[in-house]
Amino acid sequence: MSKIRNPGWISRYSLANQQYMYPSYHIVHTGQMYQLYNMTGAFSLALAGDNLISDYPASQHGGRGYIASGRHNVVAVDSTGEVTAERDIDVTMAEAVAMTSRQRVAGRDGVWLKVSSGTLANLWVRETADRSFVKLQVETYRFDLPRLLRFQKGTYSGYRFNALGLRSSTKTFTLTANSGAHVDMRTVMNGVTYLRVKNGVWKDYWIAASSQGVVLG
Repeated sequence: MSKIRNPGWISRYSLANQQYMYPSYHIVHTGQMYQLYNMTGAFSLALAGDNLISDYPASQHGGRGYIASGRHNVVAVDSTGEVTAERDIDVTMAEAVAMTSRQRVAGRDGVWLKVSSGTLANLWVRETADRSFVKLQVETYRFDLPRLLRFQKGTYSGYRFNALGLRSSTKTFTLTANSGAHVDMRTVMNGVTYLRVKNGVWKDYWIAASSQGVVLG
Protein backbone atom coordinates (compact mmCIF):
# COMPACT_ATOMS: atom_id res chain seq x y z
CA MET A 1 0.00 0.00 0.00
CA SER A 2 2.92 2.35 0.63
CA LYS A 3 3.64 2.46 -3.13
CA ILE A 4 0.04 3.43 -3.92
CA ARG A 5 -0.60 5.87 -1.08
CA ASN A 6 0.47 9.48 -1.62
CA PRO A 7 0.26 10.99 1.90
CA GLY A 8 -1.70 14.22 1.96
CA TRP A 9 -2.99 13.90 -1.60
CA ILE A 10 -4.61 11.62 -4.21
CA SER A 11 -3.36 8.02 -4.27
CA ARG A 12 -1.36 6.77 -7.24
CA TYR A 13 -3.26 4.99 -10.00
CA SER A 14 -1.36 1.68 -9.84
CA LEU A 15 2.05 0.14 -9.19
CA ALA A 16 2.80 0.24 -12.92
CA ASN A 17 1.51 3.81 -13.40
CA GLN A 18 2.56 5.68 -10.28
CA GLN A 19 2.87 8.97 -12.17
CA TYR A 20 -0.92 9.16 -12.60
CA MET A 21 -3.28 10.30 -9.85
CA TYR A 22 -7.05 10.44 -10.40
CA PRO A 23 -9.52 11.61 -7.73
CA SER A 24 -12.11 9.10 -8.97
CA TYR A 25 -9.68 6.23 -8.59
CA HIS A 26 -8.82 7.36 -5.07
CA ILE A 27 -12.46 6.52 -4.24
CA VAL A 28 -11.93 3.06 -5.74
CA HIS A 29 -8.79 2.47 -3.68
CA THR A 30 -10.53 3.52 -0.46
CA GLY A 31 -13.51 1.26 -1.10
CA GLN A 32 -11.22 -1.64 -1.95
CA MET A 33 -9.39 -1.36 1.37
CA TYR A 34 -12.61 -1.46 3.38
CA GLN A 35 -14.10 -4.25 1.27
CA LEU A 36 -10.95 -6.33 1.67
CA TYR A 37 -11.13 -5.72 5.41
CA ASN A 38 -14.73 -6.94 5.43
CA MET A 39 -13.63 -10.08 3.59
CA THR A 40 -10.50 -10.87 5.61
CA GLY A 41 -10.78 -9.16 9.00
CA ALA A 42 -7.24 -7.79 8.57
CA PHE A 43 -7.25 -4.54 10.56
CA SER A 44 -4.27 -3.25 8.56
CA LEU A 45 -6.59 -2.99 5.55
CA ALA A 46 -9.18 -0.98 7.48
CA LEU A 47 -6.45 1.34 8.72
CA ALA A 48 -5.23 1.71 5.12
CA GLY A 49 -8.73 2.89 4.20
CA ASP A 50 -8.68 5.37 7.08
CA ASN A 51 -5.34 6.71 5.90
CA LEU A 52 -6.58 7.18 2.34
CA ILE A 53 -9.59 9.17 3.57
CA SER A 54 -7.31 11.34 5.69
CA ASP A 55 -5.22 12.04 2.56
CA TYR A 56 -8.07 12.96 0.22
CA PRO A 57 -11.88 12.74 0.38
CA ALA A 58 -13.57 9.57 -0.79
CA SER A 59 -16.86 11.44 -1.27
CA GLN A 60 -16.19 14.22 -3.78
CA HIS A 61 -19.44 15.25 -5.46
CA GLY A 62 -20.97 17.73 -3.03
CA GLY A 63 -24.75 18.06 -2.74
CA ARG A 64 -27.10 20.20 -0.70
CA GLY A 65 -25.04 22.24 1.70
CA TYR A 66 -25.18 24.60 4.65
CA ILE A 67 -23.26 27.80 5.37
CA ALA A 68 -23.60 29.31 8.85
CA SER A 69 -23.79 33.03 9.43
CA GLY A 70 -20.54 34.74 10.25
CA ARG A 71 -17.12 35.18 8.66
CA HIS A 72 -15.75 32.50 6.32
CA ASN A 73 -12.30 32.23 4.77
CA VAL A 74 -12.71 31.35 1.09
CA VAL A 75 -10.46 30.81 -1.91
CA ALA A 76 -10.86 30.95 -5.68
CA VAL A 77 -9.34 28.03 -7.61
CA ASP A 78 -8.58 27.93 -11.33
CA SER A 79 -8.98 25.01 -13.75
CA THR A 80 -5.50 23.68 -12.89
CA GLY A 81 -6.31 23.49 -9.18
CA GLU A 82 -4.21 26.51 -8.20
CA VAL A 83 -5.46 29.06 -5.68
CA THR A 84 -5.81 32.43 -7.42
CA ALA A 85 -7.37 34.51 -4.64
CA GLU A 86 -8.21 34.36 -0.93
CA ARG A 87 -10.37 36.54 1.27
CA ASP A 88 -12.77 36.56 4.21
CA ILE A 89 -16.47 37.03 3.49
CA ASP A 90 -19.22 37.74 6.00
CA VAL A 91 -22.45 35.78 5.56
CA THR A 92 -25.23 37.76 7.25
CA MET A 93 -27.71 34.87 7.61
CA ALA A 94 -27.34 31.09 7.50
CA GLU A 95 -27.83 29.80 3.95
CA ALA A 96 -28.92 26.55 2.35
CA VAL A 97 -26.72 26.28 -0.73
CA ALA A 98 -25.69 23.94 -3.51
CA MET A 99 -22.18 22.49 -3.42
CA THR A 100 -20.67 20.90 -6.51
CA SER A 101 -17.38 19.47 -5.21
CA ARG A 102 -15.85 18.15 -1.99
CA GLN A 103 -12.10 17.86 -2.41
CA ARG A 104 -8.75 19.04 -1.14
CA VAL A 105 -7.13 22.24 -2.33
CA ALA A 106 -3.41 22.08 -3.02
CA GLY A 107 -1.37 23.65 -0.24
CA ARG A 108 -4.33 23.90 2.16
CA ASP A 109 -5.27 21.76 5.15
CA GLY A 110 -8.58 19.97 5.39
CA VAL A 111 -11.43 19.25 3.00
CA TRP A 112 -12.79 22.07 0.84
CA LEU A 113 -16.24 22.58 -0.65
CA LYS A 114 -17.04 24.40 -3.88
CA VAL A 115 -20.17 26.47 -3.34
CA SER A 116 -22.34 27.12 -6.38
CA SER A 117 -25.10 29.32 -4.95
CA GLY A 118 -25.60 31.97 -2.28
CA THR A 119 -23.14 34.52 -0.94
CA LEU A 120 -20.10 32.27 -1.51
CA ALA A 121 -21.06 31.15 -5.03
CA ASN A 122 -18.13 29.95 -7.18
CA LEU A 123 -15.75 29.99 -4.20
CA TRP A 124 -14.27 27.22 -2.05
CA VAL A 125 -14.79 27.11 1.71
CA ARG A 126 -13.23 24.68 4.14
CA GLU A 127 -15.51 21.96 5.54
CA THR A 128 -16.01 22.91 9.19
CA ALA A 129 -18.11 21.23 11.85
CA ASP A 130 -21.57 22.82 12.11
CA ARG A 131 -20.49 25.82 9.96
CA SER A 132 -19.90 24.73 6.38
CA PHE A 133 -20.73 21.22 5.22
CA VAL A 134 -22.63 18.97 2.84
CA LYS A 135 -25.93 18.00 4.44
CA LEU A 136 -26.79 14.45 5.55
CA GLN A 137 -24.36 11.55 5.48
CA VAL A 138 -21.43 11.50 3.09
CA GLU A 139 -18.37 9.26 2.88
CA THR A 140 -20.16 6.36 4.57
CA TYR A 141 -18.58 2.93 4.97
CA ARG A 142 -19.90 -0.13 6.78
CA PHE A 143 -17.72 -2.59 8.66
CA ASP A 144 -19.19 -6.09 8.37
CA LEU A 145 -16.65 -7.09 11.00
CA PRO A 146 -17.03 -4.46 13.74
CA ARG A 147 -13.87 -2.58 14.68
CA LEU A 148 -12.71 -1.85 18.22
CA LEU A 149 -12.97 1.74 19.42
CA ARG A 150 -10.80 2.29 22.50
CA PHE A 151 -11.71 4.92 25.10
CA GLN A 152 -9.43 6.40 27.70
CA LYS A 153 -11.22 7.13 30.96
CA GLY A 154 -13.11 10.38 30.72
CA THR A 155 -16.40 11.93 29.66
CA TYR A 156 -17.79 11.40 26.16
CA SER A 157 -20.98 12.25 24.30
CA GLY A 158 -22.73 10.16 21.68
CA TYR A 159 -25.44 11.38 19.32
CA ARG A 160 -28.37 10.19 17.28
CA PHE A 161 -29.56 12.05 14.19
CA ASN A 162 -32.96 12.39 12.58
CA ALA A 163 -33.78 12.13 8.87
CA LEU A 164 -32.84 15.80 8.40
CA GLY A 165 -29.37 15.25 9.83
CA LEU A 166 -30.15 17.11 13.06
CA ARG A 167 -29.14 15.77 16.45
CA SER A 168 -32.19 14.11 17.99
CA SER A 169 -30.65 12.57 21.10
CA THR A 170 -27.47 12.97 23.16
CA LYS A 171 -26.00 10.54 25.67
CA THR A 172 -23.13 11.75 27.86
CA PHE A 173 -21.35 9.36 30.19
CA THR A 174 -18.16 9.33 32.24
CA LEU A 175 -15.90 6.27 32.08
CA THR A 176 -13.95 5.78 35.29
CA ALA A 177 -11.48 3.40 33.59
CA ASN A 178 -10.17 2.77 30.10
CA SER A 179 -12.75 0.92 28.03
CA GLY A 180 -13.74 -0.16 24.54
CA ALA A 181 -16.72 -0.74 22.26
CA HIS A 182 -17.26 -1.99 18.72
CA VAL A 183 -18.26 0.20 15.79
CA ASP A 184 -19.84 -0.95 12.52
CA MET A 185 -19.94 2.23 10.41
CA ARG A 186 -18.16 5.50 9.75
CA THR A 187 -19.67 8.55 8.10
CA VAL A 188 -19.32 12.32 7.82
CA MET A 189 -22.30 14.25 9.15
CA ASN A 190 -22.43 18.05 9.39
CA GLY A 191 -18.71 18.22 8.67
CA VAL A 192 -17.75 15.75 11.43
CA THR A 193 -16.54 12.15 11.06
CA TYR A 194 -18.63 9.89 13.28
CA LEU A 195 -18.40 6.21 14.25
CA ARG A 196 -21.54 4.20 15.07
CA VAL A 197 -21.22 2.17 18.28
CA LYS A 198 -22.87 -1.26 18.39
CA ASN A 199 -22.52 -2.27 22.03
CA GLY A 200 -22.06 -0.86 25.51
CA VAL A 201 -23.11 2.50 26.90
CA TRP A 202 -23.43 4.19 23.49
CA LYS A 203 -25.11 1.36 21.57
CA ASP A 204 -26.61 2.80 18.35
CA TYR A 205 -25.15 6.25 19.07
CA TRP A 206 -22.54 8.03 17.00
CA ILE A 207 -19.23 9.10 18.57
CA ALA A 208 -17.09 11.78 16.90
CA ALA A 209 -13.89 10.13 15.64
CA SER A 210 -11.95 13.25 16.63
CA SER A 211 -12.99 13.00 20.30
CA GLN A 212 -9.95 13.35 22.50
CA GLY A 213 -9.17 9.98 24.10
CA VAL A 214 -10.65 7.66 21.46
CA VAL A 215 -8.63 5.49 19.10
CA LEU A 216 -10.09 3.34 16.31
CA GLY A 217 -8.45 -0.03 15.70
